[in-house]
Amino acid sequence: MRARPTTAAALLALFASGCDLLAFEPTGSKNSTPQTISPGVQQIIGGTVPPPAWIALQAGYVYFTSPDGNTVARVPNFVGGNLETLCCTTGERPQRLAVSSSYLWFTSSQGVSRVDLNSMQRQLINPASSYGIAFTPSNIFWTQDGGNVMQAALDGSNPIQIAGGQGRPEAITTDPNAVYWLPTTGGPWPMRYPFPSGPAQNLSANGSISFSTGQILVDGTEVYWTDPDQGGLYKVTTNSGSQTLDIVTDHQNRPMGIALDTNYVYWTNQGDGTVVRLPRLGGSAQTIATGQATPTGIVVDGSGAYWANQGNSNNVGGSIMHWSLPPGG
Repeated sequence: MRARPTTAAALLALFASGCDLLAFEPTGSKNSTPQTISPGVQQIIGGTVPPPAWIALQAGYVYFTSPDGNTVARVPNFVGGNLETLCCTTGERPQRLAVSSSYLWFTSSQGVSRVDLNSMQRQLINPASSYGIAFTPSNIFWTQDGGNVMQAALDGSNPIQIAGGQGRPEAITTDPNAVYWLPTTGGPWPMRYPFPSGPAQNLSANGSISFSTGQILVDGTEVYWTDPDQGGLYKVTTNSGSQTLDIVTDHQNRPMGIALDTNYVYWTNQGDGTVVRLPRLGGSAQTIATGQATPTGIVVDGSGAYWANQGNSNNVGGSIMHWSLPPGG
């Protein structure tokens, strides 16, 4: 197992000195051992559901992709709703998704697809095998086989490459000013492409090694991401150039999905089946669910948190779960 950095200063010093990060031994964690709180957890849907991976919320529905089940589907965001399958074909392995009030976009081995949420008709809008997907009111952005980051109109027209040589980037997100993604070559630092025409910028300028990537989110001037292999959640600002890495928490067990609300950062730990939250301004981590079967994607709204359990290696235990916020949040 890879060793993990213990402080931002230590990690940056390793980059500056050219030392091998993998040889650095941890001596402690930024945060205390999580305390388990009353879960208030309900299963939205389970049983024979195709094992879900990544999820999104829109207009009373939880949308999800199932790579192992070759399925994109949705279910009402309450217990007892019916599953509605939207696609796909055998071997397609849909990956990540993004949903607006009118359209669902998702990536797969076939490329980028768009589903009209009124007609429920699917259209393949780019044929290259793809991974991550995000959108703004006027464009979609996705990551592609071969390490490319792409941009196009919402219907897939006028595609352009905005970055290349990014390894196998999967995680991507947007804010009103830029698109952000996590490369798997050239360093662990998020990349930022400011609108309207770039160029792509490294948010630290200290990248030198390859980290695995989980998910990336932007809120205001803060960029958060998960790193499953290093077992941590990290944060930098949206400013380009050299800056200090903030280790939000480390010593986690393959953190994958991440979500934010006003007060907390939430994440899923695939390795030990826990879902955890931590006050964004500092404090103790709180385990909101245990015993989950490979929890992956997570989203939050005013009612609490939703996440996808992929199930075990035999695709048993796949489900969509909900945790209700306790009184006072």
